[in-house]
Amino acid sequence: EYLLAAQAQVETTYGVQVLAVKSAAQVDEMLTRLRVMGFETRVVRDTSGLFKVRVGQYATRQEAQQAQRRLKTRLGGQPFVVEEP
Repeated sequence: EYLLAAQAQVETTYGVQVLAVKSAAQVDEMLTRLRVMGFETRVVRDTSGLFKVRVGQYATRQEAQQAQRRLKTRLGGQPFVVEEP
C-alpha cells in the first residue's frame, strides 16, 4: 500500500519566478515583455497580496535553470527557480 501511494504522487514541475510586486501595472508590463520573448507566463497571488510573475512549467530543474539564465541575461534582476506541485 505504501509503495502505491508513493507512486501516485503528482509529478513536480519547475518554474522561474521573475518578479514579486504589489503593483498590477508592473505585472502587466513584465507579462508583456516575457510574452514577446516567447515565455509561457502566469501570475500567482499570495496571501500577502504580492503578485508573483512566473514562467514555464519545466519537467526538470535543469531546464528551469537554463530559462533562469536566459531571463537574467535578457532582463537582469534575480530570477530564481521554484518547485511547483
